[in-house]
Amino acid sequence: MNKLSRDINSRGGFARYTKYALGEIVLVVVGILIALQINDWYQERLDRQTEGEYLISMKRDLTEDSRELRAAIDGNSHLLTGLDRTLELLAEPRDDDTWRRDLYTHGLKYTYWFVVMEFSRLTMAQLQYSGGMRLIRDARVREAMVSYEQGLETAQQQGRDVMTYFHELEESHKALFDLTLSKQAMEFIEEDYLNMLQPIEIIQSLVPQGVYFSGDDPSLITDYYDDMLYYRTALNILALMYQRQLQLAESLSSLIEEQYGI
Repeated sequence: MNKLSRDINSRGGFARYTKYALGEIVLVVVGILIALQINDWYQERLDRQTEGEYLISMKRDLTEDSRELRAAIDGNSHLLTGLDRTLELLAEPRDDDTWRRDLYTHGLKYTYWFVVMEFSRLTMAQLQYSGGMRLIRDARVREAMVSYEQGLETAQQQGRDVMTYFHELEESHKALFDLTLSKQAMEFIEEDYLNMLQPIEIIQSLVPQGVYFSGDDPSLITDYYDDMLYYRTALNILALMYQRQLQLAESLSSLIEEQYGI
């Protein structure tokens, strides 16, 4: 019989062995708990680092989106004002060249452009598809991010609707006017699309005198008016969505800064 067996069989040997075995078990359990705690601490540190990286990236996206949204709101506001003036001209037709020329130049300036922006969605896509949204600890920040993403989806759908109405307006514009007179003005616009923002007098100076309408069919004016009205309504809705999206972007950016100091 070996020494361990003799110790166990000796008086008090079994009790000492039991204490020894329990001590070994306790040491193993404590070691496991410490390892788990270290692992949890490391994972928590890694999660907080990843969360911070996501939020920094989100703030960057929001800054870019806010800048683009302001530009889009300003550009479309200018366009909506011009469309209103064009609709007024269409609603009160006159049989004279001054009215025809005025309508022609307004139609040329305000028919062929609008501002639809592409949002910075990379960070939100990463958060959604990688499961990273769970890392955002603050519930208000998470909810604001979800609201912002939903706003992006709605605005992009409205942008597609605007594009549909835009093409319909473009077709009725082509049917109504003799576009051979627009060559210089269109070349001016093609040089830089921001030339669209130039005063109407600049466009007028680039349009020569001529027969501005392609025909005498009054239904062409009616079609142009109807298409412009639908287009103007859709664009106005988009502009309101952009304003709402800008508010959401600024609110979310402020909330991230408030809760995380980023």
